[in-house]
Amino acid sequence: MKNDIDNPKHLTKANSSENNNFYWHCRSAALLIETLPKNPATLANIRQAIRLATCNAIGKRGISLATQGAHNLKRSSDKDWYKLGLIREHVYPVSLVCEKALAEALNKTPVRWDELLGTLTNSDLSYWNYEGQSDMAPLSAKIAKIVRENTVMAWATREDDAELKRKGLNKKMPADYREGDLHARYHACGLELIPVN
Repeated sequence: MKNDIDNPKHLTKANSSENNNFYWHCRSAALLIETLPKNPATLANIRQAIRLATCNAIGKRGISLATQGAHNLKRSSDKDWYKLGLIREHVYPVSLVCEKALAEALNKTPVRWDELLGTLTNSDLSYWNYEGQSDMAPLSAKIAKIVRENTVMAWATREDDAELKRKGLNKKMPADYREGDLHARYHACGLELIPVN
């Protein structure tokens, strides 16, 4: 079971503009999937829409985790997190979020609204005009669910990033990855993720 620190819904600090952008990026990805042939060009645009959705999912101020090295740097400075030269890192690689969303979308398995309710925010539901429906949700809402479930951001130092790359984990999960353990790359590198106060 996911705890609050792993559940992106609880980490969302998106403003109204970011929520609006999140919705439209998910809608754009769905529209591209549903209407265009699958080829390298269209797949690149679908992945970009999903990638942009992840950037808006939690909002600019929704980064709630940091490595110990990033915390140490923050403690020694009065600068904002964004001005410390840190890397804004997807804890679960954004390339894998894209592939997971794309795979789920392309398998054309319909999803009911009640399957999305634990993940989508109230803001999401208002954009999709959800009003207690029990019928099938649109593909864009299914994509939004996948993005919300897998988007967690953390601050990392350049040294932390180099360690992930050294272990070959900058764009993939470790071989012993268990579904839902979004922190697995960091654990495999001995990097602890600590909540940002």
